[in-house]
Amino acid sequence: MRVRLALLFIVLAVTCLPALAASTDRASQAQQQAALHALAGQDMPEAASIKGVALAPWTHGPTGAGPLWVVAALILPPGDDAAVQLWTGVLRQDGDGFQLLADDRSERPDTSPMPWSLDVRLDLIPYRISAQETAFGVRFSNSYDSTAHSDYQEQLSLYRYAGQALTPIFTALTDTSTYDKDGVQSCTQDKAGAGKEPSEAQQDACDRENTVEAHYVLAFGNQTHQDHYDLLVRAKPGSTASAKARAGLRFTWNGKTYAPRTFDGGQ
Repeated sequence: MRVRLALLFIVLAVTCLPALAASTDRASQAQQQAALHALAGQDMPEAASIKGVALAPWTHGPTGAGPLWVVAALILPPGDDAAVQLWTGVLRQDGDGFQLLADDRSERPDTSPMPWSLDVRLDLIPYRISAQETAFGVRFSNSYDSTAHSDYQEQLSLYRYAGQALTPIFTALTDTSTYDKDGVQSCTQDKAGAGKEPSEAQQDACDRENTVEAHYVLAFGNQTHQDHYDLLVRAKPGSTASAKARAGLRFTWNGKTYAPRTFDGGQ
């Protein structure tokens, strides 16, 4: 089967939790704008700098907190050296608008080799980090397509809302893929001969030879540190990943976040 990066599916497994799909954006454009204004306050970016907004109700927030919403926005300030910023907030609906309860602007998603086609989605699966607390996720992706190659990368940031503060507690690379189109063309010419169309089997073989991809699964274990469940990251079978990632890596709670704080696929 031909490799098509656009058809990559992101699979997330969470131990002891039901299999739920990542949250889709269920908010209207007017609600998104109202949430963005609440999130930005006096720092509203120029329209050209806003690369994506996601908004949805959060039904797994702290007990007694009432109905909550989560908003996330991708901001790319002007300037050649500017880094993409991920602004995230927890909101309460207030009439036709929203009240900002807590926010974070510290996350800087990896956009190497360059920011191209950016996207942000909310992942409101109940990430139960302890017996009392549930985190939520924000997924960021960057894709690039040219006549020479196609690249795709996705990252997941987990957030903890506690004590009227919103804190990113773990950021992980979840998917990465590179498809070398020049390599495929050279390969098919070698297999089929110059000027001849490759067979489907030859095309499939060349696609596989010129695709490098890795997909990582997150899960929570039964062991705890400081009353928070250990977080496990493992490469899916067939991924181009380190031996440690294929065997599984463990991240433990240090009192504020998981440590190490990030997973970039290189551990």
